[in-house]
Amino acid sequence: MKFIAIMVCILSLSVQAEEFAVPTHPVQVAQREYMVSGVLRRGTTDISIKLVHSLYSAESEDAAVGLFIKVMAQVHPGYSVLTTLATQVETKRCDIAI
Repeated sequence: MKFIAIMVCILSLSVQAEEFAVPTHPVQVAQREYMVSGVLRRGTTDISIKLVHSLYSAESEDAAVGLFIKVMAQVHPGYSVLTTLATQVETKRCDIAI
């Protein structure tokens, strides 16, 4: 009789533990739209400055800035990013085909 009572307690504890189990599937983070502005500079004696704005979908401002820096290195070779500013923006999607 004690064996049955112990098994019932163990089974009830395992059911309770399953309720608090961490899901094994990846948790999706909501993507937000960020406008990232940056100042780019090239050269030391003959300095060239560019102000660039881009729109990115990312999980956070830091992720959007990281994307911006990677893209700017590819699109504007030879330029370095001096400073950035990321702002979350609301975008409205349009379903009109052009």
